[in-house]
Amino acid sequence: EGVSNEAFTLAGVDVGEALCSTCKKVVRTVDQVLRLNATKQELFQSATARLCSFLPEAEQTACTVLSKRTNPAVYQCVLHAVGAQTICSDARVSLCPATNVEANSAAHHCPEHSLQSDPQLCAGCEFSIGALQLYMNHSAASLVRAFQRDICLEHFETGTEAAVCSEMLSLFGGLLVKTAISRIDAGGICCKVGVC
Repeated sequence: EGVSNEAFTLAGVDVGEALCSTCKKVVRTVDQVLRLNATKQELFQSATARLCSFLPEAEQTACTVLSKRTNPAVYQCVLHAVGAQTICSDARVSLCPATNVEANSAAHHCPEHSLQSDPQLCAGCEFSIGALQLYMNHSAASLVRAFQRDICLEHFETGTEAAVCSEMLSLFGGLLVKTAISRIDAGGICCKVGVC
């Protein structure tokens, strides 16, 4: 898993550096979209409420009520836990050297202990995050295709850059998504915001 950081050139281009810079640009773009959406309370709550429809009918109402009470601070803490600025240099991915982390990337703030402890909200919080993780794990291939379509074609200026982006995502996109998901600890996040 991952790529050796030794120089490998193809047509005069350092392939390792091209993969690293492409990975960072893709992750930065996804992070910016998620950060923008983190300010929209209804987005996180409605997405969580939709996940409730997959539960047995007897549990759907309670799940929907709890998801609507889930504070958007939880979403902000999920983004904080992912630590997007270090995904490309994560040992499981290794597309960038560990020293090549962007120090100025916009980290997400996790408002610690900002909510009151509540056993029902704790259960709802853990469910929401766990369901989000499960959904993302099962949708990794679809997410990668969406990234290829929406990021590679829209955010890379030349056809060559878009092709490198698409190929990088074909090879490492699923691993990038699963690495991000693996960094999320539902119980830890729910305790951090104070509901558990």
